[in-house]
Formats: sequence, structure tokens, C-alpha cells
Amino acid sequence: MKKNGFLEKYEEIFTPSAPMEDRELFFGREQELVDFKRGIRRKGLHPVVIGHRGVGKTSLVKMALHEWDETHTIIRVTCNARMSFHEFAASVLEQLGVDRTEIETIYENAKSVHGKAGIFSSEIGTSGNEKTTVRKAGENSVKYEPWGLYSYLASRKDNIIVVLDEYDRINSNNKYSKHFHENVADLMKTLADNAEYCTTKLVVVGISQSAQKLLGEHESIERSAREIYIRPLRQEDINDFLTSTEQDLNFSFHPAVKESIIQSSNGYPYYVHLVSLQAIDAMIDRDKSARSVSVEDFENGIVKAVEEAFRSVLRKYQGAVNGLKERELIFIEKFCYYPLNRDVYINTFRDHMQRRNIMGGQEFDSILTKLTHDQALFYTSRNSGRLRFVEPLMGAFLKSKIFKIQSGRNISKNQLDLEL
Repeated sequence: MKKNGFLEKYEEIFTPSAPMEDRELFFGREQELVDFKRGIRRKGLHPVVIGHRGVGKTSLVKMALHEWDETHTIIRVTCNARMSFHEFAASVLEQLGVDRTEIETIYENAKSVHGKAGIFSSEIGTSGNEKTTVRKAGENSVKYEPWGLYSYLASRKDNIIVVLDEYDRINSNNKYSKHFHENVADLMKTLADNAEYCTTKLVVVGISQSAQKLLGEHESIERSAREIYIRPLRQEDINDFLTSTEQDLNFSFHPAVKESIIQSSNGYPYYVHLVSLQAIDAMIDRDKSARSVSVEDFENGIVKAVEEAFRSVLRKYQGAVNGLKERELIFIEKFCYYPLNRDVYINTFRDHMQRRNIMGGQEFDSILTKLTHDQALFYTSRNSGRLRFVEPLMGAFLKSKIFKIQSGRNISKNQLDLEL
């Protein structure tokens, strides 16, 4: 990945709004790449890539699919909250160059398709060697179903990979969602059962803790879905990434800045890319010839990163925080006095709150349970007993947007105790 040492290339490397493309900078995902490739190669398996927001799911899929760019036709469909299976199938067909206004489907030797639809959900029945032709025109006259989409994919001679990204956006409360989930499950099961006749692979990507939660409880696909859980990166991997960018772009992060990015990222590449990009922007704004990101650049970058993330990720938390009770807000506000995104021992926080007569232990534990339930705002480490915000930028967001807390660079534990 040689960039000839020009810092102006940094926008090609730090890409919080787009998947990574440089394999040399894709650290810490070797096993996940292997698992994904096995899911593509092996008959009857279809990769389901899951994990939290910003952990790098789409980047992993895009990086892994480079291997098949020349041998497969790769179709990508991004879900939206009201997407129906018909719209999904129509997008696949359109990207494959199928004329959606008039398609002729011909079945020969079609004993097995009696009572099923072709590409359209028309009622057909065949027997023996009878040839049945279904022809319809006009977008309003067609409705795509799993069997019809499978039939078309099976009729093609090329290998196809269909990526269904942001699957979690399919709103479980809308009238299409149940039908959508059932049809995707039917398509995956049909592709798995007929792998010897159709080589098409379905890749599902979405925010979830399990493939079952993402796809719904469909027993028929348990053996077909190869779950690939993308965990947060290790601190060593983030350090390797930042060090490589410093070397290739011929610049540096102040050691304290680099350590802060590593520690505060929670292992999320999105945060690393966003904060690094904004900090470098701040450095360039300060001095176009500068090649070292200072602590001040980093602090200015955090402010801009919060503004950027608020438009896409953090906005949903504003309503959640506004809906909390007064004592719960006090709990969160006092937690915000700790240095941003550092693990805080729960016992230490509880002790601070009790010694300052802010909150008793029983009330503290009750509120903690509520705010960590389903990782609503916080998550806890089972082994170490530490507490941290779910989103890496949550602390900075709450400080600047909700509680208006003045940030200080070096808040010691004694100062913190006095603030509480």
C-alpha cells in the first residue's frame, strides 16, 4: 500500500463512511476471512455475518469477496426499513440484466414444479414433458417469490453471490417484515437443498448477536446459515493499523493521542477511522505543513467526530436519554466525569457515589441493571467488573450535547472524586 509519503492520501485510508479496500491495512480479521471463504466454498452453506454497529462487517465481506471478483457475478442489495421480498428479488434481477417489464419463463421437464410459480407468482401446473410458458408485462402485474427467484438463478450458467447488507434495518414491526424474513429463509433453504443444481450463494449481513436473532427462528435454515460473528478488534490490531498508516503516510500521532484512540475505540474500526480522520483534518486546518497530530488536534477532532456521528449513529440515543428518569440521568452524568471511554470499575464508581451521598448502593445497582439491560447504554465486563458506554463516542456526545460538561485534559482521580 505505498502512498509515496503524501499525507494528502489520508482520506483514502481513513474511511469511516465506506468499507476498507486496502488488504494490507486489514488487521485482526484473518480467522473471520477464513470462515467466510469456507462458507462460500462449501455446498449448502450461506454466510451470515453479524456483530455490533461499526465493527467492520461490511468491510470484511467486501475484502473477502475480492477473491471471487473475476469468477463470480456479485450482486449487492442494501436493505431499508420497508423493503419487501419482491423489491429485493427485483433488485437482484435488475442487476443481473433481466428485463423487469417482460420476462418469459419456460419450464421443460417440469414435473417437480407443479403448483409452484416461475419467476412470477402465477399459478402453473405441469406434468410429463409438457412445456409451460408464463409471460406477463408491466411492473404492477408481477410479484417475485423465493421459488421463482431460485428458478431463474438455477437457470443461469454463471456463479452468483448475492449480498443482502444491513439486514437488521428490516423493521420487525412493519407489515412486510415477517413475510420478508420467511421468504429469505425459504430462499436460503432452497439454495442449500439444491446446491448441486444451483451454485448461487446468499450472504446476509446485519447488526445482531446471533444469526437466529437476525434471520428469525426458522429451523429450516439452521444447518444452512454459517454464522460469522465479528468481534471488536484487539488493541494490538488497532495499534498495528495506526502504526502502518504513520509509516506509509510519513506522519505521526502524538503518543498520547495514539494511545487514546486505541484505548477509547472499544475495538470498533468505525471509531478509529472517524476520530483519526477528524484529528488529521484539524491538524491540516491548523497548519497545512504539519505532520504530527497533537493533543489539541485530537480534542478538536473528537468534537467534530461527535457532530458527524450524531447525524448517523448517536441521534437515536438522544431520545433514549431524554426518556430516562431524573435519578438515572444523575447516574449517567456522574459517570461522564470519568476520562472518556476508559474502563471504570463498577465498585469504584459505586463507592464514589456513596461517599459523596449522591446515591446509595441499592439504588445504584438497580439503575445499573436497567441501563445495561440488552446493552441499552452501557455494557459491563463479566470478568473484570468494569463499566463502559456501548458506543465509543457516547461519552463525548453526552458531555457536549446533553450535560454540557466542560472537558479537561487531565482529570485525576482525586479531582474526579471532588467533582462527584
